[in-house]
Amino acid sequence: MRDAWQAGTGMVQDAHLLEVAGSCVSKLTAVVAQDAIPPASPSVLVDLLCISADSLRECLRLCKELADDGLPLVLPPLLVQQIFHVLREHAGDSMKRRYSGEVAAREDGEEREDKLQSHISDAVGWTIKLAKAAAVEPFVQELAPLAVGLLGAEGEGVTDAKSFALCMLLDLIEYAGEAAQRFGPEVLPVLVQGIQQDLVGMGQTCVYGFGVLAQHGGAFFEPSVAPAVGVISAVLAHEVEGGGEADEEDLEEAAEVLERAKDNARSALVKVALYRPQQCRPQELLAAVLPDYPLESDAFEATESHELLLREFGAGNELLLGPGMANVPELLRIFMAVLSAVEDEQSDDPAVWEALPLSLRGRELAARIIAEFLTRAQPEVVEASVKHAAARGVGVPRCLTG
Repeated sequence: MRDAWQAGTGMVQDAHLLEVAGSCVSKLTAVVAQDAIPPASPSVLVDLLCISADSLRECLRLCKELADDGLPLVLPPLLVQQIFHVLREHAGDSMKRRYSGEVAAREDGEEREDKLQSHISDAVGWTIKLAKAAAVEPFVQELAPLAVGLLGAEGEGVTDAKSFALCMLLDLIEYAGEAAQRFGPEVLPVLVQGIQQDLVGMGQTCVYGFGVLAQHGGAFFEPSVAPAVGVISAVLAHEVEGGGEADEEDLEEAAEVLERAKDNARSALVKVALYRPQQCRPQELLAAVLPDYPLESDAFEATESHELLLREFGAGNELLLGPGMANVPELLRIFMAVLSAVEDEQSDDPAVWEALPLSLRGRELAARIIAEFLTRAQPEVVEASVKHAAARGVGVPRCLTG
């Protein structure tokens, strides 16, 4: 579908692709439906569900990619509700299997259920990104009771359930507009609790959530900004402690998880500085975290945060640039570093770019913004920026020197 859209010209191709895309989503939703999966053993059933849910997720992701490229693709409200209904049924069943003890009795049971829940969460997220505000009411009807209920789950082993619910709710708040802000008060205490009580298990999701609330949470989040900065900053100061029964492999895994959480913390503090300047000291926050960029541990968050900085820099955001353009040398160092890391990549495979610090579009944006800056800024600012980057081992990308 993507190749056909990119090669096509005119309304005939547009209309055909709209029909194909809508038909694919509808048919895959029907395939994932409860009565479409044949009777099978529990393990085979979950594997079939994984394949079906993953196919739906990938189709929705591709539809979003086409929409971003200009195809006027809109999911009908009834289809959005059907998708949410089907995914809710399977998510609920998965949770029942997981917490009834059935999963433990099956080989690789936990791993299979984790995979299924990941595909379901991603499919919900891509649906929200496509439908935007139109996703709110179907979500309220179909998924909100499950998601909010899971946020309040207590007892041993509920981390995965809470993270699953948080991912869906945060996607809704981030992409569905003001009507989704109603879920902010449900999410906020879980974010604080997750960081303070289960940093390794939930820290990455929870710190990411603070960034979402800073940017999209609305007025309700204003009184919580200062405490949130303290909670997020504590993540950056945290270190994995050894000792006890923890073996080396567990400690290494915990350290990797913590580094990803720290990337999300840096990104969240940038968002607090840019979107909540009245409730914080934005220049102090930027001065504290920009030297630690580019982000490296969490590829998704790295791409999102680097491209946010690029967009705001290109728009001339005075808060980001700093008094007297004080932040410009640091920002140019970041942009030149990430552009250098991706300038030779030839693939257009989304899977390849998911592991890089910029998207394909982000590379084009970075090259344009840096080139414009180097040609139009005052010579002394350019010189200071290039020297600052060189002092950190970053040179001007080759694509800008030819």
